[in-house]
Amino acid sequence: MKDHLKIGFYIAPVFCAFLSLLMLFSPVAIYPVFYTSLPLCFFFIASPVVALYKRVVVLEKQIEEINKNNL
Repeated sequence: MKDHLKIGFYIAPVFCAFLSLLMLFSPVAIYPVFYTSLPLCFFFIASPVVALYKRVVVLEKQIEEINKNNL
């Protein structure tokens, strides 16, 4: 699980950099490819963030259970 999250954080910048380079050095005909692939940047950025948020929620529930059992 930890390795999967680490890889997820590197996929987004690499993919977005690739799209940016494609946009800089390509002819005007490639612009639709850029605009149709741009939402994938947001998806790749959001995926690991959502996974981390889910882990935080699970850890908060575990802390609440531990505190409830100790009292």
